[in-house]
Amino acid sequence: MIEKRLGQGETPAEKALEEAIARVPGWEGRAALYAPLVGGLMNGNFRVALDGDARRYFIKVPGAGSEKFIDRKAAHAAADAGATSLDQVAEDSLAPPFKGEGNHGGSNDDLLTIVRRVEALGTFLDTEDGRNLLAGTRRAANILAAEQKKGTAVAASVDPALLREEAEKALFAAVNQAEKDAGEAIQKEDFSAAMLALSALREPVDSFFDKVLVNDEDQAVRANRLALLERIRAATGQVADFSKIAG
Repeated sequence: MIEKRLGQGETPAEKALEEAIARVPGWEGRAALYAPLVGGLMNGNFRVALDGDARRYFIKVPGAGSEKFIDRKAAHAAADAGATSLDQVAEDSLAPPFKGEGNHGGSNDDLLTIVRRVEALGTFLDTEDGRNLLAGTRRAANILAAEQKKGTAVAASVDPALLREEAEKALFAAVNQAEKDAGEAIQKEDFSAAMLALSALREPVDSFFDKVLVNDEDQAVRANRLALLERIRAATGQVADFSKIAG
């Protein structure tokens, strides 16, 4: 592991890191050593040691586009930040210190879990199923946003008795299964399996939009179909907010 001192940064990530360190209250003017860590897909991850401080800090410099995959507030909460959390520095670029190194902040395992989730999502979105499901989920989210803005009623839950078309019945069954399977996989931190579960939604989502008119004249049917769109968003939302992913 090659360590550098402040002022020796060469890459954009290293220079951003040094700027972040300079902005931490109490760190101004202090000597520090830093070294890159492996495992980041889109972010620059660094371990930082300050002179006179026995703790070691993990600092994450967000890469371009990484906000598409990670809710940074949720990530910090998942990291179980303690009183010495540094998550307000450099526009959320810092994570808490490593657990087990003189502090009870977030653990490296938590951070690696986030990396694995991002990697699995990125791999999925590189497939045809992933790209099409992304498009379908964004379409569902856009329809919901437009209708909610107009004050259109959305049912609290999907009523199977109001499902008239075979395509919406098939989608309802697929969402139930995918949501269950993806949720179980995420609990086991098997993010590849979670993506596989979500990939089963691609065909029924496409079929629904091809064959079903969401804005039905019957208000109850329309509200029920909007609730079904909400279920698509909820299922994929277990992994990421697809509406924020460019593409």
